Amino acid sequence: IAHYPWENNDDDLTDTNELTAVGSPTYSGVTKKLGSYALQLDANTENFSFTSGAPSWGSPSAMSMATWAYWNSTTGTYNMIFDGFGDGSNRSFIFGLQDSDDTMGIYDTGSGAWSYSTSTVSKSAWVHLAFSVTTTNKKFYINGALDNTTTATYGLGTANAHNRIGARSTNVMGFGGFLDQTVFWNKEISAQEVTDLYNGGAGDTFTTPASVSATGTALGTTNVPSSAVTEVSG
Repeated sequence: IAHYPWENNDDDLTDTNELTAVGSPTYSGVTKKLGSYALQLDANTENFSFTSGAPSWGSPSAMSMATWAYWNSTTGTYNMIFDGFGDGSNRSFIFGLQDSDDTMGIYDTGSGAWSYSTSTVSKSAWVHLAFSVTTTNKKFYINGALDNTTTATYGLGTANAHNRIGARSTNVMGFGGFLDQTVFWNKEISAQEVTDLYNGGAGDTFTTPASVSATGTALGTTNVPSSAVTEVSG
């Protein structure tokens, strides 16, 4: 439902959750994981709001996110990759990193509580991170492997303008470092899907195979199947 390759712009390849820059986020052609660029954030004043005012998640019973991250912040606080925390009832889920002990964190609206990964996230290195939250659990994946599962009582919360990528809406608790191939789903992604994302090196499910051209002369009569089939000889 959203795919940001961060190729020197904030375009969503699904065209459903376009972004508006807050501050002056930049793009690095040097520190990057895939493609030609990665997003660079300063850990507070640089982030993105949603152009429509709130993300178009629909009303799912689960949310997931995966991203490549090169984390080099030392702020000593939360580093929000996605933050939906607002005021009163205007609260959604949070996917972030905790600088005090270098763990992944998920906040779920239902219980109003945080849960964390068991393992730490390396700094100043590219790491593939995946988060998922459902009505029953929160899951953390590091470099394609499930790291921890905790209980949850997820609720989407009220769609609102507090949602941000890269920091809280008050320009605090920002992510410091680089992000590449950031993808969101309105479902729980499976362990196999996360492993495939990591091993495939792409960090997304939208990679289009390269086209292949062929030349020659086709000979023979037309083969018309009499019922639905999966293959037709030629």
